[in-house]
Order: sequence, then C-alpha cells, then structure tokens
Amino acid sequence: MPGLLRAVAATAVVSGTATATRNAVNRKQAEKNVAAYSEAQQHVQVEQAAQAPPPPAACRSAGPERRRDHAA
Repeated sequence: MPGLLRAVAATAVVSGTATATRNAVNRKQAEKNVAAYSEAQQHVQVEQAAQAPPPPAACRSAGPERRRDHAA
C-alpha cells in the first residue's frame, strides 16, 4: 500500500508541474500575441496618418459657361 500511495503522490506532482508549466507557456504566448497585435495596430495608425489626403474632387457646378448653353 505505501508503494501505491507513493506512486499516486508522484503522479500528482508530475501532473501539477506539467499543468503549471503549460499555463506559464500559454500566458507567455498570450503576452507576446497582445504585444504583436498592439504593435501592428500602432504601425497601421502611423501609416494611415502619414498618407496624404486625396486631392479634392473637381466641382462641376453650373458655371457661366453652362448657363450660356442653357440660355439659348
């Protein structure tokens, strides 16, 4: 019976250590992912801010030339 109890205890220790290690690795990877996502968002915002706005569209309102065409 003591051998069985010792084996169960050893298995519990190994299992607990594996769980703790897995959780630490997952947490570290999640931190890396958050940092990479934040950096990518910042990069996109900087690029968008650096782009010049498009030139204004030409206004095709009824100017004097068009009024003469319609007046005749």
